[in-house]
Amino acid sequence: LANAPGIYTSRYAGPEFMRGYPDGHKMPQNEQNENLILQLNATGSKNRRCFYVCAMVLLINSERFFVAQETFEGELIDDIKKQAGNGGFGYDPIVYLPQYKKTVAEISAEEKNRISHRGKAARAISDILKNLNKQG
Repeated sequence: LANAPGIYTSRYAGPEFMRGYPDGHKMPQNEQNENLILQLNATGSKNRRCFYVCAMVLLINSERFFVAQETFEGELIDDIKKQAGNGGFGYDPIVYLPQYKKTVAEISAEEKNRISHRGKAARAISDILKNLNKQG
């Protein structure tokens, strides 16, 4: 999908509506999920790899800051009828984690926090803060 939806995941409604519908409203998430699967299937690509990205910045002052960027990888399901799980939000029911044999929406919140892009980035920032506190 040429790296779509990218940073527009929240309002993605297809390549012609990267930032939401022309009137500014957001497509309901279940429709976004179905739309994304249909678009990928229409390409004929067998590559279903996908990933979430989180970047966090710890700003100490204008001359000192730290950046943590982490990813969370999975695969998009090939049929919307295979979506599963009630946990999480957004694309979680359609992102399959082969190592768990579950979608992101099927794993526990604790497990998701342990392996997700946001959880990993937050721990990296936390580690930086701990090290800064040790340094005084």
